[in-house]
Amino acid sequence: MRFSQFRALFPVTRRYIYLDAASMAPIAEPVKQAVLRYLEEAQQGGALFYNEWYSRIEEAREKAAMLLGAAPGEIALLTNTSQGVNLVTQLVEWRRGDKVIVSELDFPANVLPFLNLRRKGVEVVYLKGFFTPSEVEAALDEHTRMVSLSHVLYQSGYRVDIEAIGKLCEEHGVLFHVDAIQSLGVFEVDVKCAKIDFLSAGCYKWLLAPLGSAIFFAREEHLEATPVLGWRSVEDFLSLSVKNYTPLREAQKFELGNLAVAPLLGLAEALSLISRVGRRRIEKHVLELASAAIEAARERGIEVVSDFPEENRSGIVALRRAGVTKAKLLEQGIIATVRESIRLSPHAYNTRDEVSQAIAKIASL
Repeated sequence: MRFSQFRALFPVTRRYIYLDAASMAPIAEPVKQAVLRYLEEAQQGGALFYNEWYSRIEEAREKAAMLLGAAPGEIALLTNTSQGVNLVTQLVEWRRGDKVIVSELDFPANVLPFLNLRRKGVEVVYLKGFFTPSEVEAALDEHTRMVSLSHVLYQSGYRVDIEAIGKLCEEHGVLFHVDAIQSLGVFEVDVKCAKIDFLSAGCYKWLLAPLGSAIFFAREEHLEATPVLGWRSVEDFLSLSVKNYTPLREAQKFELGNLAVAPLLGLAEALSLISRVGRRRIEKHVLELASAAIEAARERGIEVVSDFPEENRSGIVALRRAGVTKAKLLEQGIIATVRESIRLSPHAYNTRDEVSQAIAKIASL
């Protein structure tokens, strides 16, 4: 599929310069149709379509596994990243004195669940600034139980070398959890190559799926534990036994009960769409757009927060310019996030010309 064809599937591009994938990606027409099909079927036949919906959702599980280099049995389909991170805290037998290493620049979803472990005597250790693998290694000691990091930091777009850090964790006998919400769908995330034990990722950003869909990965060796249990967490769940049960050995047991069917059917279609375009092609295009934004900002004297080495760049470009607000950008036809910086996050539906226009308009404000 050509990028022009891909872009045509996103009606928002005809009205705005949409540079906010890091917040929420717009819905593509095929994803919308997948959700509408579910609503139509639910209206016209209700439970008649139940098994068909779950069959389509299994396609999403298989595609997610392929994207991660995992086995389908290592994938649970959840509703958000926080669910996955909290599962991680429950799947480990923590000991008083254990340490978890996190980033002070990370999103709260990947930190607060570990702070909650303080009641068990677990210490949270913060990495400062834009850390390197060597700085992660320096923070490890005999009490470190886990390193939990985002692949891409949400404010700046700094892309972490998860393969190097995963190797360090394996060498030191430390568990490795990755929050991949700001990278999955654009950048390679191979759970085997990166020695990842657990991964959590909401799918409504770079994966182009609806809100309410998320992917959770747990390496097979960690699937013995069953810290949570629901009626669909067991073998032969259709027996509806309330006296005896055998937990599933697959990550699917963490889904507990009925799934968020509409968002996950949308995810199945979104994963197909990404596959048709090509994940590697998307990565190349997004990085080219990010580089174009950085160069254009430099030329116009706009401060670039995300001026990182190429291997640490992502689809997020953070800029600083006094007086620019989200409302002012919207007046210029630009949708982006503004907090302590202006965060531009182009996806494969964006063009180089749009990025140039956006930088020129920001410079004029």
